[in-house]
Amino acid sequence: MSSLVQVDKQVATQAEDSHILDEVRSLSAPLGIPTLVLMQEDFSVCNYRPLDIGRMERALAKSFDISFPNIDASSQGKAIIKNNAIVRVSSKLVEFLSDKTVFNASAYRVKSPGFPNFADNYDPEEYKQPLASFVIAPRSDMQGNNFLVSLRNSKNYVPELPGSAEQWQYKALWHEIAHGAGAGEPQADAISSVMCRKSFEDNSVIKANADARALNNIFHYSDNNEVEKYGWGMVEANDYIVNLPDKTINDMSEYQIRDIRFQKFDPLSDSVRNVGKLLQNLESEAFKNRDLAALAITAQKLYDDPNVKGDEKQILNRFLLACERVSIGDAAYDDNNRNVHSRSLQSEHNDPITFERGEHMPGTVPLTLVPE
Repeated sequence: MSSLVQVDKQVATQAEDSHILDEVRSLSAPLGIPTLVLMQEDFSVCNYRPLDIGRMERALAKSFDISFPNIDASSQGKAIIKNNAIVRVSSKLVEFLSDKTVFNASAYRVKSPGFPNFADNYDPEEYKQPLASFVIAPRSDMQGNNFLVSLRNSKNYVPELPGSAEQWQYKALWHEIAHGAGAGEPQADAISSVMCRKSFEDNSVIKANADARALNNIFHYSDNNEVEKYGWGMVEANDYIVNLPDKTINDMSEYQIRDIRFQKFDPLSDSVRNVGKLLQNLESEAFKNRDLAALAITAQKLYDDPNVKGDEKQILNRFLLACERVSIGDAAYDDNNRNVHSRSLQSEHNDPITFERGEHMPGTVPLTLVPE
């Protein structure tokens, strides 16, 4: 079975129920990694209360044996791997089902003890693949605006982000599948964006996801986990993929897509903290109330300041674009309506994404991604 879905872009983009999510869930080895996608609703009773933990673990153990029969390990080693997976996955399911957060999703890489975690810290030739992966899919009521974590308590009206719930769930699901293949946070966003480019006619969900990442970075600048783990690299990963030529996207094989996991993205942590701190100090009430219009005025003044340079200037420009598009809503994300917003992307970090293949497949070559 292919590890990538084959879809009609027009149908997938226009239909609210295109069954595209079911196609992804049915893949036995997306990105070449044996994967079992778990639906949170399947493990819950009314109001998302979890099933009895014992029943849950027995169900997971049975699913493990059925889905991953060919794990290469001794019987004792496989038992340890299996037990570790069941304990971790059941614990995460209980956590999610006890929580009302709609966008909860996760991936657990099934690997031998001592195996590496995220691939971007390793040379492709040295990285050892996960043996398999459990993916907990986002809930079926997740929508685009759930990604705007930083605007949850905004006192201003925030229009709905573009894209159907299915498109947003599709992107989130591929993000977790990419984690299961060893991708870190920005790499997983890049991979999920490639899959959206392959599956949908427009790029609105990718652009809106990048905007949400940009706003979350600035508003959570004092959260070390946010700026280190979910840093500015996630913004640039989405922006980069959305600007690649259609032919490049269409020609990418599953192995070339998976190898994006080795690409490094700079979180620009210090610059994000500096910009966030500046905006909060200059506009404390607007920052607290998430007043994008007021913050955009101050951000523009900072951007125009000749003393502001380099990464901080780039981040301000991208923050302004996010403020503008999120405030406008749907029309700002239309690929055919470029005049709705005035700001363009300017990045000093958009060098071509290059990486050597960790596993050369017949007929494939090292891939270089160059934006238009």
